[in-house]
Order: sequence, then structure tokens, then C-alpha cells
Amino acid sequence: MVIADYRFAKHGAFLLPALAFSLFSLAAPPVGAAEPKEPPAFVQALAVAAGEDRAIADWYAANDYRTLWTGADDVARRQALLAAFATASDHGLPVARYDAEALRASLLAARTEGDRGRAEIALTRAYLAWARDLTSGAIEPAKVDPGILREIAVIEPEVLLSRIATGDPQVVLDWLLPKSPAYLNLMKAKIRLEADIATGGWGPILMAKPLSPGDTGPEVVALRDRLVRMGYLARSATAVFDRKIEAAVVDFQLNHGLTADGIVNESTLIELNKGPEERLKSVIVALERQRWM
Repeated sequence: MVIADYRFAKHGAFLLPALAFSLFSLAAPPVGAAEPKEPPAFVQALAVAAGEDRAIADWYAANDYRTLWTGADDVARRQALLAAFATASDHGLPVARYDAEALRASLLAARTEGDRGRAEIALTRAYLAWARDLTSGAIEPAKVDPGILREIAVIEPEVLLSRIATGDPQVVLDWLLPKSPAYLNLMKAKIRLEADIATGGWGPILMAKPLSPGDTGPEVVALRDRLVRMGYLARSATAVFDRKIEAAVVDFQLNHGLTADGIVNESTLIELNKGPEERLKSVIVALERQRWM
């Protein structure tokens, strides 16, 4: 039985065990391989946790079972990774896939070398999922639409693990982030839409009535208020479809691929009446399409 009093320091690093370990017997390392620097119980737990994931198992074996996340020298790397996971929602990625809170809990609860080995692999799997999702997309295009034949570039796990093992962790994690202007604009739009939803959305939908410059009445007031809530128009008390409202409508039409004539016709009305919740879904889909590219 392996017994260890592993205590987790405030800065997140494992301290040396207070009690000696009774060592599990392990299979002999490959011929020519260096003796693992980690305790045999850790190595055994890590190998079992890796299971049939040969890419992970082979990388650790080839690197003498050095730790990436759970060693005393891994604090900066671990903290950078967990901080990156906290931004998953900004990218429209599934937060539960990386589950930073569960990973932190497993580190805090680790008491044995077996616990530490399992936590090590859990963090590695989460890192590889994060890297893959950012650089290749979280969903295979063909699973969304069989008609999408795009070939997705994939960075091999060995490359990802070697980079994070030898490079500055923050630089490596930043390297994974999509950097196209289109992607960054979509991220900003997502954050803005979520803020709009949190504050009640864009108000009542507009009645199905064409509106043109010079019109007046409650329909114009409703249009004015919705354009203000959407960020296309400064606050105003006018009840007339004036030049400022016309300019705001033109901006809206240009942003949504409509004929920019300043007239609220049926097609413009349909787009105006799409709420922030519907827009947000479209932005999340667009972010994923950008990651495929």
C-alpha cells in the first residue's frame, strides 16, 4: 500500500511527502530508457490513467515520466493552463470539457502518488483538448454537415506536449489562440451580446409595418428605442424618422448584408427583430467555423 502525506501549498505546488513510500513493482522500462525520476507509484498510476491513449503514454515514457503539471517546478505552467481554461466561454467553447474546477479539486485532494499520477493525466488530457479545440475546432465539420468537406489541420499531441514542456507556458498557450481579425471581432460581439442579454435584451419586437424617412408615430419610437439598445443610435427623444435614424438603419443594413437604403422594409424588419439570444447562437457557430480555418 502506498501512503503519502502530500500537502498542497497555497501557491499550488506539491511538497515533499512526509512519509516514505512503499513502492509498487513496475514493469521494466524499455531498453535504453533512463530511469524515471518520479516514484514508481506515480509512474504506475500515470501509465494506468493514460490507458490506451498511446500518444500520451508514449510521450511520458519517452521523457522519463517527467511531470508537466503536478511537480514542484510546474506551478507556473499549471496556473497558466487553469487561467486559460477560465476564458473558454469567451471563445464559445464548452466550459465543462476542461472543467478547471474539477481539476483544481483533484489537485487539492491528492494525498498519494497514485492521486498525483491521475491528476497529471487529467490535466494533460484537458490541455490537449483545449489545444485541439482552439486550433482545429471543437466539432468535426462533417458531423455538423456531411456536405462540409473541409480538411482540418491538426497539431500532433507530441508537438503540443513538447512545446508546453520546454517553452514559456504563457507564450505557448497564446500561440494556440486564433488571431484573425474576424475571430477577434466575433469574440467581441459575443461578449457584447451576452452583456445585452444580461441587461434585458433589445426591447419589444417591431410591428410589421414598413417605415421610411419622414414617418412619425409609435412605430418610429419603437424603432428608435431598439436601435438605441442595439448600439446603432445615440439616445434621442425624437418621434420622427429623421436623418439620424436613417443613418442608423443604413449602418444596420450594411452590417447584415442588406440593401443599404435606409428604409425599414420586410427584410430589414426581420433582421431587426432577431434578438440577442439568436444572434449569439450565430456568433458561436461563426467562431467554430473560424477555428476550422
